[in-house]
Amino acid sequence: FWDDLDVIGMNSYWKLDGGKKSKAQVDDIVEAWQPILRDVTEFASQQGKPVFFLEVGWCSIANAAHEPWDYTADREPIDNDLQKRLYEGFFRTWWGNEHLAGFSVPCLLASAVALTASTERLISSLVADCCSAAVAMERT
Repeated sequence: FWDDLDVIGMNSYWKLDGGKKSKAQVDDIVEAWQPILRDVTEFASQQGKPVFFLEVGWCSIANAAHEPWDYTADREPIDNDLQKRLYEGFFRTWWGNEHLAGFSVPCLLASAVALTASTERLISSLVADCCSAAVAMERT
């Protein structure tokens, strides 16, 4: 059925901390994306299909860059700034890439995790900021 598909769907829960865990900065995160970007775009190119990330997202907890799949780590402190840096690293790495068909950001129910209004505003603000920055970069 592979030939019947228009896009390659995959999740994006890789370690992006470069060994720095919650101290990873945007540049560290972008650097950690580079081998992933290379492998994913090479595969997409070989298949002749773009990639759609079915889930892109990081919880607002201190282990999000090191163990992004573990949203149950209630032993970890909240770290909204790390979450913002992870999203920014994603956008800096993938924005405008011809091999990216799109992505979705899962919205977890408040009963599943402690999703606060401030976290929702943070994500909305970051997406708007990254999109504005990308438009500005295209103009220069």
